Amino acid sequence: MQLNFGQSMRKTCKECRMEYVPSAPEDDALHKKFHAQHVNGVAMDRDFLTKVKSEKAVWHGPQGDFVISLSGSQDPKHWLKKARAVFDMATADLGAVDIPDEKLWGPQFAASSARNKAPDANEEKKDRYKLYLYMDNGRCVGLCLAEGIEKAFKVVEREKKVEMTKQGEQQETEGEKKAPNSAEMQSSELLSISQETDGAAIGISRIWTSRGSRKKGIARALLKCAAKTFLSKVTPKEMVAFSQPTEMGTALARRWFGQEYGWHVYIDWC
Repeated sequence: MQLNFGQSMRKTCKECRMEYVPSAPEDDALHKKFHAQHVNGVAMDRDFLTKVKSEKAVWHGPQGDFVISLSGSQDPKHWLKKARAVFDMATADLGAVDIPDEKLWGPQFAASSARNKAPDANEEKKDRYKLYLYMDNGRCVGLCLAEGIEKAFKVVEREKKVEMTKQGEQQETEGEKKAPNSAEMQSSELLSISQETDGAAIGISRIWTSRGSRKKGIARALLKCAAKTFLSKVTPKEMVAFSQPTEMGTALARRWFGQEYGWHVYIDWC
C-alpha cells in the first residue's frame, strides 16, 4: 500500500455540483464564486444594465425585471463578453456541451444549413443563435439560448415508436423500454418520437434559471420572449422545439406546451 500525503482531497458540492479542493485557497474561492452565481445569478454592472435595458429589452416585468436579447451581428463585443460569462456559468451548471464563440456569435445561412451544402455567396446570412437574458435586481438570473432550425421530431406516446438518444440515433421499439443509460437523453424518462420530421422554426438549445429564482415563471417568460422576437413575427408554439431535454427540461416543456405529448424535440449538433 502506498500513501500520497501530498494529494489534496477533492470534494463535490451537493448543491452546485462543482468539484474543488477545499484546502486550496484559489480553488475554494472559485467554488464560492460559482456557488453564489448558481444560487443568486450573475451580478452585472450598472452601466451595462442601464444601456441594455433601454436598447435591448424585449420584455419588462412589473418589479423592474426585464429580458434582453443579444446576437453576434447586432451587439458590441463587450456586451457579448458579459453575456458569454453568464452562458459559461449556465453551461457548467447544466452540464451541457460548450459552444465556441465563432459558433455562438456566428452566422447561419438561411437555406442550406440543414442540407450540409456549401453556402452560396449570395445566400442570405443571419445569426444562428440569439441569447435571451433575464435581469432582476442587478443580476442575470435566467438564460435561454435559441437557434434557427428547419425540422423537429414530435414527442409521442410510448408504443411502437422511435427512441432518440442524445447522439441523435433512432431505434424502433415496442412494448416496455429498458432504462436509459448515460449515452441516452439526460432524463429519467426516455422520450419517444415520431419517425418523420415536422417543420420547425426555433430550437431551444438550453434554458437555465439560478436556483434561488426558480419556480417564479422566469423560464416561461424567456420562452415567450424567444417565440415572440426570434423571428420578425410571432412564432406559434408548434414551431418551437426543445433540444433533447433533461428531466427538468421535459417537465418545463410539458407545462409550456400544455400537453404531455405532441410537442417537438430536435437534434442539437452545436
